[in-house]
Amino acid sequence: MRLPRLALPGLPQHVVIRGVNGQSIFHTDHDYRTFQCYLETAMAKFDCALHAYALMPNHIHLFITPTCSNGVGKLVQLVARQYVQYFNQHHQRTGTLWEGRYKSALVDSDNFSLNIYRYIEQNPLRNNSTSDIAAFPWSSYRHNAGIAVDNLITPCDAYLNLAVNSEARQSRYRKLASQMLAIDVLSNIRQETNRSRVVGSEQFKKKIEAHLGIDLGLKPRGGDRRSVAYLQSV
Repeated sequence: MRLPRLALPGLPQHVVIRGVNGQSIFHTDHDYRTFQCYLETAMAKFDCALHAYALMPNHIHLFITPTCSNGVGKLVQLVARQYVQYFNQHHQRTGTLWEGRYKSALVDSDNFSLNIYRYIEQNPLRNNSTSDIAAFPWSSYRHNAGIAVDNLITPCDAYLNLAVNSEARQSRYRKLASQMLAIDVLSNIRQETNRSRVVGSEQFKKKIEAHLGIDLGLKPRGGDRRSVAYLQSV
């Protein structure tokens, strides 16, 4: 049974969009820049704030806060449609580019936002796309670490609360991002995102249940999805 996505205005979401059959969705630097342009336009159109992202060769991670409950859905729909039209035209192909519906999870912004930042920005390391995240050009790390300006990014409160000024904040974030997330944290974020559920404390989940009138209790899945190799590949 298809699980409904959870969305509330003002609450951030971790979003994952994958290429069909694991195929590449970016071939050239121009592809990456084109996707960024579509994303910037859609964020303004649907009044969403992007806090962190990583554009990987065959999938995309976004950490984004909408001002209305359907903002993220509309944003993803528009960007995905525009980009596949561009990609098919420029690479002489036809058909779908995306693997089904995008995945998303609500995030406990007060307690888990910085884990999502690290989960997303450390993805190039886990996927062996780079040995130095500061050298990877297609993520938000360089902006959040104070290396380069990225106009796509709006900091969330948890990031702003790292320090009272930008230089100290960026320094603290660089130290934080240098620490790889534990396997159990990776597992939780991926599991909850794939289930379209919630990354957060039990107290936060209970608030979401009460607010939306739903039951978030789901049995954990087994199999290879729980293996170290699998978790390190996403």
